[in-house]
Amino acid sequence: MDFLFPHGFKYPPDFHIPTPTGEELFRIGPVGYTNAHLTMAIVIALLAGISFLATRNMRERPAGLQNAVELLAQGLADFVASIGGQNALKYLPLFGTLFLFIVTSNWLSVVPLIGQVKFLHSPTADYHTNFAMAVLAFVAYQTEGFRHLRLAYPKR
Repeated sequence: MDFLFPHGFKYPPDFHIPTPTGEELFRIGPVGYTNAHLTMAIVIALLAGISFLATRNMRERPAGLQNAVELLAQGLADFVASIGGQNALKYLPLFGTLFLFIVTSNWLSVVPLIGQVKFLHSPTADYHTNFAMAVLAFVAYQTEGFRHLRLAYPKR
């Protein structure tokens, strides 16, 4: 068996297994902040930075990063309009933001060291983040239903 395990066989092996809810890094009062919060802040800063760089010198004829961001925004708008019609475009800011956050967080999880080092944990790998986004979408959907149909909404 030494040819299979030249340095000896150890069970369980010594490697870091991330928890599904992230690991707490620090506490401020009763609130604990996990490594998913840190990575979430990185994702938000990355998206805000790209938005700032794309819109700081806007031109009528876009070029470079502005062109890529406008292509993405128009693609999302066309997708939403093809599913829900032109009236659905008013929901684009909410669901477009959720889409960009989820896609960026998922892509970040394939970056080396994310999920392998203690300080970095993909936000969408954390149950709490997914639950919060689901509650946000559910509340927005129900609020719009009540806003349009008033008291007839629960009967539908």
